Amino acid sequence: PPPPGRKGVSGVWRWFSQAYRNGVSLEYLVCVWDVQSCMLVRCKTGAGLPLWLWLHADADPDEWSALRRAIHAPKP
Repeated sequence: PPPPGRKGVSGVWRWFSQAYRNGVSLEYLVCVWDVQSCMLVRCKTGAGLPLWLWLHADADPDEWSALRRAIHAPKP
Protein backbone atom coordinates (compact mmCIF):
# COMPACT_ATOMS: atom_id res chain seq x y z
CA PRO A 1 0.00 0.00 0.00
CA PRO A 2 1.00 3.64 -0.33
CA PRO A 3 2.47 5.48 2.68
CA PRO A 4 -0.06 6.58 5.34
CA GLY A 5 -2.65 8.99 4.09
CA ARG A 6 -1.69 9.00 0.40
CA LYS A 7 -4.42 9.84 -2.08
CA GLY A 8 -5.27 6.80 -4.18
CA VAL A 9 -4.78 6.57 -7.92
CA SER A 10 -8.55 6.74 -8.49
CA GLY A 11 -8.76 10.19 -6.88
CA VAL A 12 -10.50 8.82 -3.78
CA TRP A 13 -8.89 9.63 -0.44
CA ARG A 14 -7.81 6.48 1.40
CA TRP A 15 -6.01 6.20 4.73
CA PHE A 16 -3.34 3.52 5.17
CA SER A 17 -1.72 2.79 8.53
CA GLN A 18 -0.83 -0.14 10.76
CA ALA A 19 -4.46 -0.23 11.88
CA TYR A 20 -5.77 0.09 8.31
CA ARG A 21 -3.28 -2.02 6.35
CA ASN A 22 -5.69 -2.47 3.42
CA GLY A 23 -6.71 1.16 3.57
CA VAL A 24 -10.02 2.74 4.41
CA SER A 25 -11.90 5.09 2.09
CA LEU A 26 -12.69 8.57 3.38
CA GLU A 27 -15.95 10.30 2.47
CA TYR A 28 -14.66 13.72 3.41
CA LEU A 29 -11.79 15.56 5.07
CA VAL A 30 -12.14 18.81 6.99
CA CYS A 31 -9.14 20.73 8.28
CA VAL A 32 -9.95 21.72 11.86
CA TRP A 33 -6.59 23.23 12.78
CA ASP A 34 -3.62 24.16 10.59
CA VAL A 35 -0.36 25.63 11.90
CA GLN A 36 1.70 25.26 8.71
CA SER A 37 3.80 22.26 9.85
CA CYS A 38 0.95 20.14 11.20
CA MET A 39 -2.80 19.86 10.77
CA LEU A 40 -5.66 18.28 12.66
CA VAL A 41 -8.04 16.76 10.13
CA ARG A 42 -11.50 15.35 10.80
CA CYS A 43 -12.59 12.61 8.42
CA LYS A 44 -15.52 10.30 7.93
CA THR A 45 -14.83 6.80 6.65
CA GLY A 46 -16.85 5.14 3.92
CA ALA A 47 -18.50 3.13 6.72
CA GLY A 48 -19.61 6.38 8.40
CA LEU A 49 -17.12 6.22 11.28
CA PRO A 50 -15.34 9.36 12.46
CA LEU A 51 -11.56 9.47 12.11
CA TRP A 52 -9.30 12.23 13.46
CA LEU A 53 -5.79 12.55 12.03
CA TRP A 54 -2.74 14.56 13.07
CA LEU A 55 -0.77 15.21 9.90
CA HIS A 56 2.84 16.37 10.18
CA ALA A 57 5.03 17.97 7.52
CA ASP A 58 8.07 15.97 8.62
CA ALA A 59 6.32 12.72 7.63
CA ASP A 60 6.79 13.64 3.94
CA PRO A 61 8.25 17.14 3.50
CA ASP A 62 8.35 16.91 -0.31
CA GLU A 63 4.57 16.34 -0.51
CA TRP A 64 3.43 18.55 2.39
CA SER A 65 2.55 21.64 0.34
CA ALA A 66 0.57 19.59 -2.17
CA LEU A 67 -1.31 17.82 0.64
CA ARG A 68 -2.22 21.12 2.31
CA ARG A 69 -3.42 22.57 -1.01
CA ALA A 70 -5.54 19.49 -1.68
CA ILE A 71 -7.15 19.56 1.75
CA HIS A 72 -7.86 23.31 1.59
CA ALA A 73 -9.04 23.26 -2.05
CA PRO A 74 -12.69 24.18 -2.67
CA LYS A 75 -14.89 21.10 -2.66
CA PRO A 76 -16.81 20.33 -5.88
